[in-house]
Amino acid sequence: MDKEEKTVDEELRDAERRGRLRFVIPLVIVILVLTGAAIYAFQIFRSGFSRADLAASCEVEEKGAAQYTAFGGGFLRFSRDGVSLLGTDGREKWNASYSMNDPHLVTQGDYGAIGDLAGRRVIVFSKNGLSGNYTTTLPILTFAVSGKGLTAVALDDGLTSRIQLYEASGSRLDIEMSFEMSMSGYPLAMALSPDGNGLVISFVSSNTGALNSQLTFYNFSVGKSEPDRIMGFFKYDGQLLPQVNYLGAGRVVAVGDSSLEFFSLAQENKPVLLESVELPSTISVYESAQGHAAFLYSDPSTGKMSLRVYNSDGGLCFDRETEGGFRSVSLEKNGVLFLSDTGLTYWNYSGKVRYSGKLSRTGEVMFMSNARTILQFDGSHIYKYRLK
Repeated sequence: MDKEEKTVDEELRDAERRGRLRFVIPLVIVILVLTGAAIYAFQIFRSGFSRADLAASCEVEEKGAAQYTAFGGGFLRFSRDGVSLLGTDGREKWNASYSMNDPHLVTQGDYGAIGDLAGRRVIVFSKNGLSGNYTTTLPILTFAVSGKGLTAVALDDGLTSRIQLYEASGSRLDIEMSFEMSMSGYPLAMALSPDGNGLVISFVSSNTGALNSQLTFYNFSVGKSEPDRIMGFFKYDGQLLPQVNYLGAGRVVAVGDSSLEFFSLAQENKPVLLESVELPSTISVYESAQGHAAFLYSDPSTGKMSLRVYNSDGGLCFDRETEGGFRSVSLEKNGVLFLSDTGLTYWNYSGKVRYSGKLSRTGEVMFMSNARTILQFDGSHIYKYRLK
């Protein structure tokens, strides 16, 4: 009897062990597969890619004298007559018509705006289509868009400039600022924060006989109790600041004649200068995106071109010599695409080459849809490359 009971107990324990094995073995297999995939991905990340294979292509109907840029996971095409967004399959996702003499494009996140400089028309759109449009009462000097579609426009009112704000739908907000140009200067450039609460304006004046700039920070939320909503300002004698950009919610970079100025807005009501980076006298191309700023310059000692990239704190990411004549540069999530006459170079933000080689087609506008896929557009064809 005891022997039979022990046998039954042993059978129960054996059944439990078999049940555990049926659960453990698949789990071990899954862990091994995931570990192998992670090791493979790490090796690819560390060693880079050796090929850029053309995986697919499609033809796109040409639209004459149009400009193109990467936007919303596709390619934005705009001209004096209208704008459209092309998907990676070459089909139009949406389009909008207008008539402008001097259309200028600004984008941030999923939103963009096209305004007629010296004209009075602005259209606002997202990756999903037209959001709104409006007509200003005065000529447009410059304008900016936030990551939520809010736009700010600087208008020319003779000896005064006026700043007005509009919702993405085109409805005007009850916020207006005016500046006497003899006092504040001319609004040369401006940028809105991703949430639309912050505004930075670069003013230029010549009261002293020389061109001087002032970078002024405003806030429409925490700055409600401050005179003119001013959070702070910085003066630059003898220097122009023709471009200003947000590199994220709490970082701003201003591009001057001789320096890059990096600011922190970790405290929205207290802008702080983080770094002032001296620019070479031979800078030819500037780009900012993905929390980074980059410029191309010629080394006076060698005559060769180099690309220098900074993070949003003003820290140097890398400075690398380039080959061939410049065609385009794109700051992506994981690194920088640099296209020249001799081919494509892809660096990560530590300056390590991920890929260097030829592309089988031409086309200056490109972006990465994921860590291994590059989309390229030449105006008539979209090409898809797979990094291997």
